[in-house]
Amino acid sequence: MKRFLFIILTISTLFSLTCCKDKKNENTQNTADKLEQLNAQINKEPKNAGLYYTRANYYLQANEIIKAYEDIMQAIKLDDKKSNYYVTQSSVFLALGKVQDCNNALQKAIELDAKNEEAFLKLAELNLYLKDYNRTYENLSKVISINDLNAKAYYLKGFAKKEEGDTANAVKAFRKCIDIEPDYFKAYMELGYLYLSVNNKLAVDYFNSALNVSAQNIDALYALGMYYLQNEQIQDALKEFEAILRINPNYTNALFNIGLINNEYLKNHTKAIEYLAKAIKFEPTYAEAYYETGLAYERLKDIDNAKTFYHSALEQKPNYPEAEEALKRLGGKH
Repeated sequence: MKRFLFIILTISTLFSLTCCKDKKNENTQNTADKLEQLNAQINKEPKNAGLYYTRANYYLQANEIIKAYEDIMQAIKLDDKKSNYYVTQSSVFLALGKVQDCNNALQKAIELDAKNEEAFLKLAELNLYLKDYNRTYENLSKVISINDLNAKAYYLKGFAKKEEGDTANAVKAFRKCIDIEPDYFKAYMELGYLYLSVNNKLAVDYFNSALNVSAQNIDALYALGMYYLQNEQIQDALKEFEAILRINPNYTNALFNIGLINNEYLKNHTKAIEYLAKAIKFEPTYAEAYYETGLAYERLKDIDNAKTFYHSALEQKPNYPEAEEALKRLGGKH
């Protein structure tokens, strides 16, 4: 069996500040205009709690957490009876690493509005983050009782089931998610990963569905490439990795895998070295790339360079049996 680097890029789920659908970022000028308008409105109406709430969410989206904190606290100071203000506050607290304060804010939101769907959803996310699966499911059930077409509730249920090792129910929940919301990118990716883990060709269908939602998503292209490489569909794998490099020429895992394919399958060792060198340039601690380069030089009968790169692999990863074995094979010390 051929060797290859199998890296799955996980998708962040918890308290995402962006929509689960893939959308282009707002135009920078439009974003600046929006902030300018908010600032002007607040100057005219400094006692308007809703304006501070809106600007807090703006800052949260922009990852300006301290400013978001200041604004949401001011909004609550002016009006402490709005449930959604505490939902935003919970996201700010979590971004600041204040887990208990986050929980308290969500409990307050629910106290003010027992049917606040978003509050229960975020509480479920928090429970999932803490790996408290029973409470995760309890809160998701409350979300679904309020709105049984909440796609994210089923997505989070699938993610929790996956973490618990209940693959069958994870698949069921992710499929329910995309039944409700057919362009839910993350659910397609999770389904793809689950099928990839058992080398089921359905993985291809789900990764392609993800690409239908987000045509140039690197995670989806990479995962699809890995399926093809795992199944030795070499030209298909190359096509996906090369597509990644057209989007991001510095993407080291794609560079590595193209180098590996040339070294292991196409026997073009010189071309392999070219791609592996680029991977090392962009990630100087890439132990596997050093090792693969050593192999390429060894196959070209350039033993001195082979030893140099095996040594470099061991410098980056001292416990690297393949590199140690290679040096023993070539009579080198490590």
